[in-house]
Amino acid sequence: MIKLLDKLKKYLLDVLDCPVSTVKWEEANQLPLFLRDGYEYYRISVLNSSYLLMIAADNKEQQPAMVRKHLFKVKEKSAYDVIYMKETVTSYNRKRLIENKVPFIIPGNQMYLPMLGIDLREHFRKQQEETISFSPSTQAVVLYAIYHREVEVFTPGHLTKHLGYTAMTMTRVFDELQQAGIGEHSVNGRERFIHFNHKGRKFW
Repeated sequence: MIKLLDKLKKYLLDVLDCPVSTVKWEEANQLPLFLRDGYEYYRISVLNSSYLLMIAADNKEQQPAMVRKHLFKVKEKSAYDVIYMKETVTSYNRKRLIENKVPFIIPGNQMYLPMLGIDLREHFRKQQEETISFSPSTQAVVLYAIYHREVEVFTPGHLTKHLGYTAMTMTRVFDELQQAGIGEHSVNGRERFIHFNHKGRKFW
């Protein structure tokens, strides 16, 4: 559980630039047995407001409608808005949780906190984590350019001849390099050219 809470703190800090604190909710012993067995409870402070985390005790999939009922029962016994938390949830059930207006956090993946006006979905996380990656053919071209520093300007035809790739593959290579902002790109008629400003180790 401590590991999951640490993951939560890192997630909120990364996404909201918001440090949070958590403390065990001692009043949980006043809840019905099925709520005490099914969840662990922590008070959490987010953006100067306090909430109650209702953390699933295990990673078994739970029906969103049942989670909603449990959340309202806990809310009746506490003075806080309640946030459901679980390490993993299927995409189908995440959608159903939102449809049921259940505030939740899946650390490192998704959060839905309507009381804070936050609906941070998977596509946002994917966009934030998107990084530039090169195909094997593009990596081969970069290495070729490093080892053949005497060549000032490269063309798809030159590289196709020396590396054995197809013209279509070289088109994708040039596209990847241009998208990454590597080299000076130019076109003369139908021929594309690329000049690498740096050589050797500096280029690498």
